[in-house]
Parts: sequence; structure tokens; C-alpha cells
Amino acid sequence: MEKSTGNTRTKAAGFSKCMERLEFIIVAVFTQYNIGFVKPLSLELQKSSCDFVQTKAEANRTKLSSAHKVLKLYILVDATALRALGKQPTSLQINHT
Repeated sequence: MEKSTGNTRTKAAGFSKCMERLEFIIVAVFTQYNIGFVKPLSLELQKSSCDFVQTKAEANRTKLSSAHKVLKLYILVDATALRALGKQPTSLQINHT
């Protein structure tokens, strides 16, 4: 086992602080949505019995659904950020969350 230099604790604390930042959380959530779309598609395309036309049509339907979820998430994050800055989100932003 390697000897700790004491720097590990400092790095871990830095990473922890980084993960608490709003930017990190937003990227993590968007990545989660993207993986949620790409993984099933990837698995389907790897099957030997894959029907490409059907898979493409399903991917397009899923993509539209995912895009709608991402838009709602963006509006929610935008409204949350405005509140954090002490500003009131518009009714358009609130109605779509």
C-alpha cells in the first residue's frame, strides 16, 4: 500500500466542493439524460436481430421525449438560479417547471 502524502485529503475536499457547485450538478444531470437515451439505443443496435428502420424510428421518438425533458430541466435550473440570485423568475419559467 502506498504511503499517503497528506495531499489526498486536500484533493478529496477540493473534489467534494467542486461537486457541490451548480455547474457540476447541471452537467451531471444532462449527462444522465443523455446516457439514458444512448445506452438502450446502443444495446439495441448491437443485437444481431436489430431492425435498423424500426430502431431509428424508436430513437427519434425517444429523442423528442428526451429533448422535452431536458428543456423542462433547463427551465427549472434557470428559475432556481434566478431565485438563488434573489431575482423572481418570470411566469413563463414557472409555468413550464
